[in-house]
Amino acid sequence: MTITEITGYIVLVLLVYSVYIIPKAIGEYQGVFKEPADPFFGKMKEDCKWTHGMTFKSMIIGFIGGLLVMLIIQEQVQRYFGIPASAFVIFIILVPITIYALKKSKKNKIIAKNRNIEEEKVSS
Repeated sequence: MTITEITGYIVLVLLVYSVYIIPKAIGEYQGVFKEPADPFFGKMKEDCKWTHGMTFKSMIIGFIGGLLVMLIIQEQVQRYFGIPASAFVIFIILVPITIYALKKSKKNKIIAKNRNIEEEKVSS
């Protein structure tokens, strides 16, 4: 295997990872929200808890917008600097997004847990 093949596989792995981490970061940016009630599946309004993370809206924005932007960046960098440089640029873009998503996830988890505890005290 040559360096070009190896970095080509790295680019593919990074793009697949971006499909996961970009919607997660967008969902964590939105903060804590209450789960929607769905009587069809037996989830009443009283059973809903505070949660955080990906929503359908953040997944759609992340899948379509995030992947499209990452592909455009990858193609342009690859055209002018080659495949190894495009892998490096995508990696540099994904590192701060990953750090943000992980830190924000920890904060939102604590907030959601505290709100659920408060609601249990109020309801009992």
